[in-house]
Amino acid sequence: MSVNKFLPQGFILPDGSRRGRVLASDSTWQIVKTSGESLALIVLPVLYDRWLKDNLIGEKLFAPVKFDNNLYFVLVCN
Repeated sequence: MSVNKFLPQGFILPDGSRRGRVLASDSTWQIVKTSGESLALIVLPVLYDRWLKDNLIGEKLFAPVKFDNNLYFVLVCN
């Protein structure tokens, strides 16, 4: 999956910051810099659902975000 399949640069994230450049990525996730000098982990539902099923994360850790008829889950951290 191309990095273009995720949220576009400048997209407003759940904390109000904007998505910056991609620092690392794979087919189901991206780590991006934000305008607030934080980092954000953006994951596709397939990965989020697997982590939930395996009890690796809680349901409220990531915020759901819709863009272009697609669903993503975003965690912004310092």
